[in-house]
Amino acid sequence: MDRGILRQTLIGFVCSILIIDCGLHEGWSTPTIPKFNNKDPLKVTTDEIAWIVNLMYVGVGIGSLVPFILMDNIGRKGTLLVTTIPKITSWLFIGLSTSVPLIYVGRILAGIGCGITYAVMPMYLGEISSKRTRGPLGNGDVSCFELVINVQCPTRFLASY
Repeated sequence: MDRGILRQTLIGFVCSILIIDCGLHEGWSTPTIPKFNNKDPLKVTTDEIAWIVNLMYVGVGIGSLVPFILMDNIGRKGTLLVTTIPKITSWLFIGLSTSVPLIYVGRILAGIGCGITYAVMPMYLGEISSKRTRGPLGNGDVSCFELVINVQCPTRFLASY
């Protein structure tokens, strides 16, 4: 195998991790909502559940505007690296939350990270890939996203949170 193709494939795999995280965030609410309704110590109303689910997409709207500022200043790769900050922080807020507003903040941060990822990753992969690998690398993110969503939903029966 050509060393350049191997390197491009590895970069595509690493970028797919960002998409996998977006899939985890988008699919997180489906198995979690029944947990909030049943036995979770954090009491959540129906309206709060609606906000928990939808605030991520508010963050996606905000996050899709951020790359216009960052891409030309720190480059596509640097922008993708910066994306990890709101993504990791969002999981910390969600996982360690003791109140609903902390979950709101976590979901907005998740959306910002995913909005940046959705805007920048296709451009970055298009820039680093050759004609031969551009198609498979471009489709890999969609495949990873769908796979994560389909695997995550049945796990609600196995996981406690």
